[in-house]
Amino acid sequence: MTLDGTIERREDGSVLVTVLNEPWSKNVPGVSCLNPDAPESQRQYQKAFHVKPIYLPGEYDRAIAEKISSPDNFVVSMNGYSRITDEQCIRYGIQQGAYEEACRALMSHTIGHLKKKFTGAHLRLIHGAADLGVDKAIQEVADEYNIVPLGFSCPRYMLYVNDDQTPVYVGTNQDDYSDKFIQSLDLLITTGGREVTLQHDVLAACVYNKRIHFVDILNSLSSTGGVPATVTGPDGKLRVDNAAAAMGRNVSFFSRHNATAMVPRSGDLWDAIFENVSSIATEVCRLKMSPKRKFR
Repeated sequence: MTLDGTIERREDGSVLVTVLNEPWSKNVPGVSCLNPDAPESQRQYQKAFHVKPIYLPGEYDRAIAEKISSPDNFVVSMNGYSRITDEQCIRYGIQQGAYEEACRALMSHTIGHLKKKFTGAHLRLIHGAADLGVDKAIQEVADEYNIVPLGFSCPRYMLYVNDDQTPVYVGTNQDDYSDKFIQSLDLLITTGGREVTLQHDVLAACVYNKRIHFVDILNSLSSTGGVPATVTGPDGKLRVDNAAAAMGRNVSFFSRHNATAMVPRSGDLWDAIFENVSSIATEVCRLKMSPKRKFR
């Protein structure tokens, strides 16, 4: 068995997922350990799906044709955190459940706005399929607007997916699932997340020419003055703890559209570009200056 696990459709139509070394799933309903006496690294966890419509690896085109494709469709999704622990809530200065509620409210407002603005649009929602965090918030919005969403997952993450009527495409592994997820959407709203968000989803959005919009929800909720973009792990290495903050802190963009809107009286497009880049350079440079030189 590979590290990513296996998925197979049985003769009775059910789908069986088997994953190696996923101890966090052992208390999830429907998950069983096949060899509990084996060393942890060799334990196999299994879950069977009897109800859920599942598209296996290789059936991506059929999933899109049956659940997403339509004239004038618009596909929206949101990514971020699957779970924020009690300890993290205390550290961030937010209430338990506030992040999930904020994600749900943001997505609900977005879908409601689009339905009013584009009455003929066929709105579609996709998500990471798990009954947790931001994915659960998307599912609640889908129920609110009577939209049947399409989930995206891989064998390892399928252990955390409910056996219900919501369809899901299962990629071969995490990379395949993430690639197909990004390919399928028109707009991705990123509300947080860690290394995977920055290393894969953002890169994929650039490669596949998909619009990605960062909303730093945690810092908007925080009562302690901010949630850091990075933290130092037990191994002493920096790791991303808030992808939205990391992008907002370090990345800025100036497009031709911005320049056109800001053209000075001279009418020279490049004067606007020069002014914008100079202002960014001033901001970054000032942060590095000592108090004596900061304002000179």
